[in-house]
Amino acid sequence: MGPLPPSADVTAYHLLSGGDRLFALDTSTTLPGPVTVRPGDVVRYDGAGYTIELDAAALGIPDGARTDALGEIPPEVFPCGAGLLGRLLISFDSTVVLPGPVTAADEDMVCYDGTDSLVLFDGTSLGLAG
Repeated sequence: MGPLPPSADVTAYHLLSGGDRLFALDTSTTLPGPVTVRPGDVVRYDGAGYTIELDAAALGIPDGARTDALGEIPPEVFPCGAGLLGRLLISFDSTVVLPGPVTAADEDMVCYDGTDSLVLFDGTSLGLAG
């Protein structure tokens, strides 16, 4: 994942089929580039540099929320809802409201395509504890 500061722990990680890596960190930090990252953000590392794949602040995700799980669902494999083709599969450590609007509890997994979101796994309805 390139040079990460020793004060930052990885809270979520996913290796993409093309070799790029997606990850989230537990604290705000600046990565080489410079790229400023906060706990809710998802970062892409392509082997040479970093970019923000999901900007938590731009989505209105509160400062205290951290990304705690992520993955990717190729659009050709799973359509994520009414015309929404899923890309990022993401979970947070607290309840957040995402574009849609969609409220996702900390036990839920959300499909997000850069514009809209859909709760793909509703842990709340299955009785999972937060």
